[in-house]
Amino acid sequence: MLGKLLRNELKATGRLFLILYALLALMTGFYKVSRLLPTRFVVTQSIMVAVSTALYVVIVVGVVAMSFVIMVQRFYKNLLGDEGYLMHTLPVTAGQHILAKLMVSLLWNVLSFALVLLSVALLAANPADWGRQWAYIVSLIEPLAQEAGFNYATLLLYAAIWLFVVAVDKTLLCYASLSLGQWKASKNKLGAAIGFAALLYMLEQVVPLLILRVVEYARPGWIIQAQAPAQGIVRFMFWWSVCASAVCAAVYACVSNRALKKHLNLA
Repeated sequence: MLGKLLRNELKATGRLFLILYALLALMTGFYKVSRLLPTRFVVTQSIMVAVSTALYVVIVVGVVAMSFVIMVQRFYKNLLGDEGYLMHTLPVTAGQHILAKLMVSLLWNVLSFALVLLSVALLAANPADWGRQWAYIVSLIEPLAQEAGFNYATLLLYAAIWLFVVAVDKTLLCYASLSLGQWKASKNKLGAAIGFAALLYMLEQVVPLLILRVVEYARPGWIIQAQAPAQGIVRFMFWWSVCASAVCAAVYACVSNRALKKHLNLA
């Protein structure tokens, strides 16, 4: 049944994302063409470059932002709005609903990010120069990787893991906030959801720091020892951030699941 939920979710959201991606491809082409005009059309080229740059920035920001907004709106409308009456009659658990929404959301966000990077790469250089550009990027990353004690490929892997965990964490934070707002508020549910989101985000920033302080107080010097030698600082902060985000994501998933199962108050 989870497979059917995933297919339905992809079908429901696919059209909107295809429109966004088509606009991104169109603006990438328009911007590229505007920069290739002959030099004798200086004024026309300047105007087209200015207009295309502004539109391109709007489209890129829109693709990245809307990839997140659409999926959050989809969660609210499909599970907490009028459609929720039908969705919760299906022979699936609340956890499966949350998992399907999360997986599709991550898929579209990763795809949007990859397409934006591809678009920027197409504008930044000719295909023949990509090898040189990649070598330049590696030259920028390698000093950071060496300082952390590993090669640039490992650094990129660490960054990918961190981004993935944080994306899961923040998506589930939104789901939990919407679910709590729907459960606890009788009138201004959107305002309640925003308030819960701010509260959860604040707690997520403060609680790990308090835990570190308590551990350092109970075992003086432990954190400094965990970070020694100097390369250990990056690894320690990385794994601490990943573990804290993973724990928070699990808590948000449990909160959303309980709210949908036990305390559903549909709009």
